[in-house]
Amino acid sequence: MNSEVEKIEHKLSAVSYFSRAHLGRLVNRRIKQLNEIYQQGNFPEGVAINRPPAAGVTFQTTKLEGEADVKEQIWRYLIGSEVGKIAVCGMGGIGKTTIMKHINNQLLKETRFDKVVWVTVSKELNVVKLQEDIARAMGHSLPENELERATELMNILETKRFVLILDDVWKGFSLLDVGIPVPTLKNGSKLELPGENDWTGDLDKVSLMRSAIISKA
Repeated sequence: MNSEVEKIEHKLSAVSYFSRAHLGRLVNRRIKQLNEIYQQGNFPEGVAINRPPAAGVTFQTTKLEGEADVKEQIWRYLIGSEVGKIAVCGMGGIGKTTIMKHINNQLLKETRFDKVVWVTVSKELNVVKLQEDIARAMGHSLPENELERATELMNILETKRFVLILDDVWKGFSLLDVGIPVPTLKNGSKLELPGENDWTGDLDKVSLMRSAIISKA
């Protein structure tokens, strides 16, 4: 469009008054066309843009046998809107981590979440390490000050719709002390905690038994 205007200006400098009037009308038509093109770019109801899949780490997995039905039931809790905190409890070796790895990989194909974070907690809970691992997975670092760490982590997580999978949890802890926002219907985030014992307290609970029966409290 700019090149056309320059050509018209060049012609204007070399033509008569009547020709200039003709070229002036041509300029007006070009301006009108430009305005129409601009207006076509205005979308009062917004523009629908497909969200990218969630970011995270893909795990190598083995084929699920009898646990497939268990995985699907946990998945329904995860994708549904009623449950925000899910604890997968049971004895060691019954397949909790394996199932959650499959779910982790499946989540990475979803577009409803921004980030899928997997952190292994282990038996001896270290709050500082847990905070650092979560922040690092989110692409951030935390201040050294103990009082500021939880607040900063909370601020980081609240900017995203996330799924936080804390594997190998042995005992309960305060989400607030760590800096993990409570998943709600409003923020759309999810918290999953595979662990050895039924320590979950007021968390929405999924008990994974050796017989592959799930119960939700």
